[in-house]
Amino acid sequence: MFEQKKQNNPNKSGKVKSNQPDNIKLKRQVPGSMVKRKAGPTLISDGVKKKNGFINFAESFIRLYRLIFLLVVIIVLLAVSYGGYWLYKVNIVEWQGLIEKKQQTLDIKEQELNQLKSIKVSYEDLEDSSKKILQVLPDERDLPSVFVQLEALAYKHNLFLSTVDIAAEQSTGEEKRKKDKVELHKLVINLSLSGGDYFTLKNFLNDVENNLRLLDIRSIVYSPEGNTYNISMNTYYFGEGYAITQEEE
Repeated sequence: MFEQKKQNNPNKSGKVKSNQPDNIKLKRQVPGSMVKRKAGPTLISDGVKKKNGFINFAESFIRLYRLIFLLVVIIVLLAVSYGGYWLYKVNIVEWQGLIEKKQQTLDIKEQELNQLKSIKVSYEDLEDSSKKILQVLPDERDLPSVFVQLEALAYKHNLFLSTVDIAAEQSTGEEKRKKDKVELHKLVINLSLSGGDYFTLKNFLNDVENNLRLLDIRSIVYSPEGNTYNISMNTYYFGEGYAITQEEE
């Protein structure tokens, strides 16, 4: 009875003492699960911060790398473009210089060609003039040509050419020396024509004077009985001595 009263007797503070041990009370006051729940979120937040920091650094590095790569690409493109433009400009200047030189050479060649054409035309004119001179004053007697020309003129004016006599003129020694200086020889032509009238004869004589080979009329004798005309004329030519004299000089 005494013991029961002692147990049921409250303490001085008025609280009833529990029959359970003290350690059990501590476990109830501070549960282990509550301690673990307080320490877990701190560790997770630190890991997340580290992970987020690494991601931010990686993203910043990638952005910086892209920027640097873009700048390098731009610089390379600018360098290539400038180099290509410089090479293009150098080649253009070089080609322009070559084209100008070729154009100058072409202009010179064209001038030379024009000069040659002008010389050729002058030579052809001179050759034609020389041919005409040789026809007027041939370098030989060429008697057949004289006969053919006179016969053609007579036929043109309906005149009958009866006789043609061509002979070299006999000259004195002094005249011969003068002729030898110029080497101009004279031929005397005597021809006899019949037919026609005064006007026919006049036209014939005009054609003789205008003939290509030089024919110099000396005299005309008219015979009314037979209606004939005896005409004496001279023609000239350069002899072989002219060429020999030129070679000796």
